[in-house]
Amino acid sequence: MGIDKMKVEEKEVMHDTVERKNDLTRIIYRISTMEENPSEDALREMCEHLIENETVDYEAIAFFFWPEGDPVGEIAATASLTYAPGGVWEDAFDSSDPMELVCDFYRYG
Repeated sequence: MGIDKMKVEEKEVMHDTVERKNDLTRIIYRISTMEENPSEDALREMCEHLIENETVDYEAIAFFFWPEGDPVGEIAATASLTYAPGGVWEDAFDSSDPMELVCDFYRYG
C-alpha cells in the first residue's frame, strides 16, 4: 500500500510552553488508511513523506493511523509513529538526541 491509499484527516499544531523551558511546537497527524492493517513499511513511507513536506518548524511529530471508516481519534489507533529526539515525544523539550521515527501499535491519538 502506498501513500496514495492514506488520507490526512486532521493536522493539529500544538505550541507548548513549560516554566523554565523554551516554547515547543509539536504536531499531531491523524490519518485514515484504505487497509485495515497496513505494513510498517507503508506507515513509515507516509510519515517520511509528511516529514519531508512539513512547513512548520517543530520539535516532534506524532502520526496516528485508523482504517478508513473508523472514527478517527475516538478509538485506539491501529498504529502510531513518533518522530522526535530518540523517538520519544516527551523528550522534545530538552533532548539533544537525534530525531528518530519509532513505530507503536494500538494507541489513542
